[in-house]
Amino acid sequence: MSKKSKIPNKHKLEFTRVGPTTKPETKSEEKPRRHYLKPFKDLKLVSARTLVGTEVPPGKPLWGDLIYKGMLGMFTGPRGGGKTFALLSLAVCVASCRKVWGHGPSKPRNVVVLDGEMGFRLMQERLKIVCNALGTKPPRNLRLLNPDLYDGVLPSLATAEGQQKIDELIPEDTDLIIVDNFSCWNRGGDEHADGWSIWNSWLLNHKRKGRTVILVHHTGKNGDQRGASNREDSLDFVITLKPVKNSNHPGALCFDLEWTKARHLARDQVYPIRATLLPEKAKGERWVHEKAPTDDEKVLTARALRAEGKKMTEIAEILGVNKSTVSRWFKSDSGSAK
Repeated sequence: MSKKSKIPNKHKLEFTRVGPTTKPETKSEEKPRRHYLKPFKDLKLVSARTLVGTEVPPGKPLWGDLIYKGMLGMFTGPRGGGKTFALLSLAVCVASCRKVWGHGPSKPRNVVVLDGEMGFRLMQERLKIVCNALGTKPPRNLRLLNPDLYDGVLPSLATAEGQQKIDELIPEDTDLIIVDNFSCWNRGGDEHADGWSIWNSWLLNHKRKGRTVILVHHTGKNGDQRGASNREDSLDFVITLKPVKNSNHPGALCFDLEWTKARHLARDQVYPIRATLLPEKAKGERWVHEKAPTDDEKVLTARALRAEGKKMTEIAEILGVNKSTVSRWFKSDSGSAK
């Protein structure tokens, strides 16, 4: 059988190649350079594009989403209001990776507490209470400096020499430093604006090393921190402790923690916390907490207490506010009624 001849396909299209046979070269798109946050040794300006495009590592939480590594803060409150209990609880919480008042670190962190005034025995008793309340043994990575352990006068952080002596004690891997309190460590310094610059330099130096420093300071009769208010300018947060008389647990240590400055937090995160240290005969003390009432809610409570015949002093003590604040609320009520 003879082979069939191939029949040309009339529908096949033929192309004529014109021009060069090689594909034209295309410029490859340049990948944008990635910038990582790293301080320069010298002062430099950066463009807005570089600043926005710089990758910043996520913050390392010390107290949940509220306090991170590399921050500066202040903790204020009246004398005898429970500041030491509160700060020791925060220190043990961060060092042992326990939660206190609903928040805690992502892992155990190294903590240093510089105590400038409390006696050794009292500090020992309070530390035992706090560790028991948080259900942990005293953490080894929590280091404390107590004045009774030093046969001399503690150095002042208001001087360069004093700062150097303290810095020599602080381990390189420290994550959190608590200074209790500002007045004790400011010996020879000025509580007003002129004496803050040397403190500010010391704080910023530790912040650059990735450490968080919290200063403990007393409030005056008006409820504000003593001395110059410009200390808050370089701080990331300020928490004010306000003692409260808890009618459900008379005699128990109770206070509200209120954020008076929190540049890193959203509004819904800045809510007051009411903390109570409950004494229990069988197991010892334990912390309980709840969301504290807002100012509007306090005003309503104040009105109800006044209707019950309570005096302004009693109302102020129950609500954990100054007598002048209660007086201002009632004057506002009188003005609204006119």
